[in-house]
Amino acid sequence: MTVTNPKRGDRIALVSLARAVRMAASGDARHVREASGVALAPMSRATGVSTATLSRWERGLCRPSGAAAVRWVELLDQLRETGARDAS
Repeated sequence: MTVTNPKRGDRIALVSLARAVRMAASGDARHVREASGVALAPMSRATGVSTATLSRWERGLCRPSGAAAVRWVELLDQLRETGARDAS
């Protein structure tokens, strides 16, 4: 099935998912989390993703997917924004 005119929310989720995949592959996700001083356990609780899965995503051992990956990258974005504000 081809979606020719996806809903705005679907487009945002697709963009977020693509960003999650890029951040995982590049190592940026782990860098953002560690620079924010956040351990895997709190990230796990905040996203509903196991610490083992988050670790595999961060190390590029498996590809982030689904709604959980969208929640994860949105939290990483918030951590990055907070760090940028704190550095100013």
